[in-house]
Amino acid sequence: MISSRSQQDRAGLERAIERLRAQAVQQHPTLGHQSLLARLLVRAERLREAHEMYQAISLDVEAPESLVDEAAVCAERLGDLSSAEATLRTAITTREDNGVSLDLRVRLAEVVMARGGWAEAGLMAWQVTRVDTDHAGAWAVLAAVGWVTARSGIARAAVERLRSIDPQGGSNRVGACLARVVPSVITEHGADGEKSYPTMRVRRWRETEGPRLTCGASSAVDRLLVHSSRALLSEAAKRPTHADVWYHLAQTDLALGDKAGAVDALSKALVANPGYRAAMSAMRGMNTTRQAA
Repeated sequence: MISSRSQQDRAGLERAIERLRAQAVQQHPTLGHQSLLARLLVRAERLREAHEMYQAISLDVEAPESLVDEAAVCAERLGDLSSAEATLRTAITTREDNGVSLDLRVRLAEVVMARGGWAEAGLMAWQVTRVDTDHAGAWAVLAAVGWVTARSGIARAAVERLRSIDPQGGSNRVGACLARVVPSVITEHGADGEKSYPTMRVRRWRETEGPRLTCGASSAVDRLLVHSSRALLSEAAKRPTHADVWYHLAQTDLALGDKAGAVDALSKALVANPGYRAAMSAMRGMNTTRQAA
């Protein structure tokens, strides 16, 4: 049930949006006026309208990079990675002569990585580190790309560098990057059973490398687990007879402490493939644990 205070806040937000829209009709809106309206639309969860407005104002070469980043984030929230990538690429190209921050280049690498362009994202991040050897965001992208593409040497070197640059927040950066690639990993490889190795690599990082990073690793691992669970649930809905997806979901649920969810997912994996040895072994282990308790 929505509280009266929440309803009042929502009504106030809608009134502010309408006032800004009315002002835009009466006079030529400034960049600040348009960006404020776009931000209010995002707060009101009117993402499609906000996206359309951001698309227009982010093309303005006078728009600050922070506004370009907001436009890309809005597109990502809509699930439109292509639009987010195009927004960032256009901004970088049009600002090339006046200089483009390394942060914006890393943001592009993150979006490219999220849509499955791991090799390209890794090259972008590496180019940033050649300019700024202490750019934590670039090293985090390299670490994530290294693990997903099985280049463990690159991943470990990137993690070591990140440890020295950002000992407290480095693990969160890597966890967030790995979480971003989970949907593309599952979409491109999870349906083929035999080709689900990238998913396994992400899971292996979560189980073995994540805890070794820093004292802040738990939040990074938790973030990765939650994103993994959401992506796997979405994939399971599309491919309910794919046993491997259900098995990975069970492992994620178990790591999150959801034993009932893990048992349910394992059961569905065994329905899809009664001879799935890993799922059978995991189910026996769950039953043994419950009996001992």
